[in-house]
Amino acid sequence: MTSRRTRVRDSLGRLVVFLSTLAAIFLVTSGARAQFTINVVNEQSLPRLNKEGNVIPKRPQTLSPEGVSLQDCVDDQKIRFTLQMSGFEIRSNVEAWASIGQDCKAQTARNTVAQVCWRVFDSAIPLSPVIDVDIPVRRIMSGAPPNRPMEPDDSEAVCGRVDLANISVHFLYFAPGDTVTAQMDKAVPVTVDTVGPAPPSGLTALPGNGRITVQWTNISGGAGDAAATGGLTELTGVKVYCDVAGAPRAEEEDDDDAEPECRDVPVDAGFDDADAAIDGGTVRVCDDGGAAPETPSGGECSSANFTSDDGAPVLPTAAFDAKFKCGEVVGNTGTSAAATQVGNGPLLNGTSYAVAVASTDRFGNVGELSSVVCQTPELTTDFWEDYRRAGGGAGGCTTKGSELPLGSMTTMFVGGALAISILRRRTARRNDRRR
Repeated sequence: MTSRRTRVRDSLGRLVVFLSTLAAIFLVTSGARAQFTINVVNEQSLPRLNKEGNVIPKRPQTLSPEGVSLQDCVDDQKIRFTLQMSGFEIRSNVEAWASIGQDCKAQTARNTVAQVCWRVFDSAIPLSPVIDVDIPVRRIMSGAPPNRPMEPDDSEAVCGRVDLANISVHFLYFAPGDTVTAQMDKAVPVTVDTVGPAPPSGLTALPGNGRITVQWTNISGGAGDAAATGGLTELTGVKVYCDVAGAPRAEEEDDDDAEPECRDVPVDAGFDDADAAIDGGTVRVCDDGGAAPETPSGGECSSANFTSDDGAPVLPTAAFDAKFKCGEVVGNTGTSAAATQVGNGPLLNGTSYAVAVASTDRFGNVGELSSVVCQTPELTTDFWEDYRRAGGGAGGCTTKGSELPLGSMTTMFVGGALAISILRRRTARRNDRRR
């Protein structure tokens, strides 16, 4: 009898141990579900990759390097999110979505007619303690206004459309068997601005020897509202673009390694203005980067490269700069810039150029191109003619409506030279008389 009671007692003890073990396993499993964590390494400065997947340098700190710009979008860059995950369960799921300040955990935010989030990574993210997730910037901005979350656009057409948007990239954790409501959301902010400032207004151009001086009256285009300045007031400068007047649209280069066609062009020596860079001899001109060929017949004030086929604004990119940028001024107070060289060669006297400008902002964006004005660099040979053209009124002559001369130092030097010449002649005559 005693032994039977002992066996029963032992059986009950084993049962208690078994039940306790099950309870512990259940608690540990439940605790693991509650303890899932996800973090993003170096969240404040995420690595940037080119479209081939190689890490690339960012813009300088003065140009908002962490934000996504027009050029970043054109280059089809990616952002690398390095995730650290712990406490995840087998058959759980992690997905990547994006929104503008919305909660993406509920299914209604992701998969209904009223959705406010759009998916930025097609497949589930593999569960791993550490994993890199590379997301194209076009995917991140694909559902931001003026696009819609239900119809995201991650093509190159999205570049230049999204204007100063603070987008959140959401990493959503779904427990096993639950694909409806996310248990956790790790949101990482990404600022996107692909719309540059409005171009300066009041554009004029003055000729010089191997140069064109471009002037404007207002660096922000004079509109004064956020929409006209790309959502920003932090303008950083103005770029000047030149193309031969009446030039046809530039063809795409078929061979990036092709040698440029270069030639020596004679430049007549003559009296120069204060800042001109050419004073006789020859210059080497290469035609692969927008250097001026002969002026097309007609010489009308236009350039097919400064307009688009569909009438949309032209947004200069790095490739556009390489071909047509001919001058630049940094800062938000300048009202003029000198154009002296385009592509691989100088501006040529006697060639008419179409000139346009565009403003830049703190993201490195270049805004839309301005309307075009035309001007022809020319050799300065007659001081009084240039002086009067620039508005000089000495000698009983006045000229109204002209621009202020840029060669004021030249005026002083020429006047001094004339005075010295006259003085020398008078001295020589006096000496002759005494003899």
